[in-house]
Amino acid sequence: MKLSKLITRLIKSPSPIREIMKMADPVNIKAMGLNPEDVISFAGGWVAHNPPPELKEIYLEIIEDPELWYRTGGYSATPGDTDVRTSLARLEEEISGVKNISYKNVIVGQSSTQLIYSLFQTLLDPEDSILFLDPTYPNYFTQYFFSIGFIKESGILRVPFLDPIEWSLRLEGAKQKILDLLGSGAVKIFVLPSPDNPTSQVFPDSFLREVLEEALNHDIWVIIDYAYKYLNFGVSPDYYSYSPTDYPNLIALHSNSKWMRNLGRRMGWVIANEKVIEGLERAQQAHILCPDSLHQAAISKFIDKTLDNGTLKRFISETKVRYRELAELTVKSLEKHLHFPYIEPMGGIYLVCKVGMDSDLFVRKVFRSTGVLFVPGKGFGSTLSEGIRISYGPLINTPEKVEEGFERVERFIEEGGLSEK
Repeated sequence: MKLSKLITRLIKSPSPIREIMKMADPVNIKAMGLNPEDVISFAGGWVAHNPPPELKEIYLEIIEDPELWYRTGGYSATPGDTDVRTSLARLEEEISGVKNISYKNVIVGQSSTQLIYSLFQTLLDPEDSILFLDPTYPNYFTQYFFSIGFIKESGILRVPFLDPIEWSLRLEGAKQKILDLLGSGAVKIFVLPSPDNPTSQVFPDSFLREVLEEALNHDIWVIIDYAYKYLNFGVSPDYYSYSPTDYPNLIALHSNSKWMRNLGRRMGWVIANEKVIEGLERAQQAHILCPDSLHQAAISKFIDKTLDNGTLKRFISETKVRYRELAELTVKSLEKHLHFPYIEPMGGIYLVCKVGMDSDLFVRKVFRSTGVLFVPGKGFGSTLSEGIRISYGPLINTPEKVEEGFERVERFIEEGGLSEK
């Protein structure tokens, strides 16, 4: 008996990121002669701050209320309960200034991962092409393949915005190439995260405005992945407040995983025009039937309570400051010990730097010899073939490990470790 051709091919061609993360399994760490407790990982795509305390209190309230507990054991509507959809619209209006949206512009899903897969199935036909920046989050590519049912590399268009030689951003040149592709009729969807994964860049207003307008002129969808939106270190760009009434081709993808640290309590939502919401609802009937009722009830109560008493804005602000300070510490430690060219993070939990050799080989050598783990950049795109992604997010409660990790790598390089065969 055989697995599907798509799965079989993906199993035979695992991404460098997946392979590296397998190395981090405690069993494999011990097999390499390392102590798992001594490992310092810059590889995790997660955050480690505490979630807002009111959230736990609300879950307890629901559990201890017999009627609420019973109710949250039932199905919700496929697009989510009206209460939580209304609360999420309110959240975007009061925190980001998004105007003229209601619950009808919001659909709740199991996670942003599920939602973008559902979006691809809602918007794409097998013959359509999808446009990404290079580098970008590699899971998008696999989700695209699953959405059309087969691997179609020619359907993925990429525009470099990082110069791998100079190790600098080339946004203006990238913008012109994007505009040319949008005008050529070769693209159905353009997807980008902001702040970006892996470079943690927040793209400027002029960049997004021109892209959105050109895409609208050619009936092209633009999906902005806002997983790290509330971890933007600077002043929020104007497009954070854009709504489907401003640009009917704009689809905003959201998650509570990072800023609320609800990584395991999975929930995501999309804000879009009602046509997209209707299509997504039909897709979700096949993919998840309905989102989790308990999480919806808790998030709805949490948003309304903390917006009313002002604690949510304070929590977001304080969390943002903590990660900005950790990013600054990471940059200073990198400059002090490794001197690799890097891109300054503007938000999120990552930075990328150039190591000057095959990134997969660099990561393997460093990890085996030092117990310090990075993510190789080649999985994010060809521009990061000699780069690595450094995640400081998991180290928010142990910032001293940032410098310790870089010190270990510095000693390894000084001792000629990278020149060994």
